[in-house]
Amino acid sequence: MDLEWANNADLGIGTYHPSQEYTPPELVGVDGGKWTSACDMWQFAELITSWGHLEDKGQQFVAAQSLASPANRLSAEESLRNAFFKGQVPS
Repeated sequence: MDLEWANNADLGIGTYHPSQEYTPPELVGVDGGKWTSACDMWQFAELITSWGHLEDKGQQFVAAQSLASPANRLSAEESLRNAFFKGQVPS
C-alpha cells in the first residue's frame, strides 16, 4: 500500500523510512517497529484524504482508519463492508 515503498522496493524493510507525513502513529519515533496491515490501512486513509472533499461516509471511514491505536482501525475486510464502499466493490 505504501506508495513511497514502491519506489524503494529493492531495499530491505529495515532500511526503509517513510516520510513522517506517511508514517503510521505506532511507528513514529520507533526504531525497528513492525509494519502490519493496520499500517497499510492507516496509509490508505491518508491517501483518501488527498482526494479532496469527502461525503459524510468517506469522512467517517477516514476517521475510523486514522485512529492512533492499530487495534481500533478497520481491517481490509471490514473496510470493504463499510458504508463508504457499499456498492463500490463486488460482494
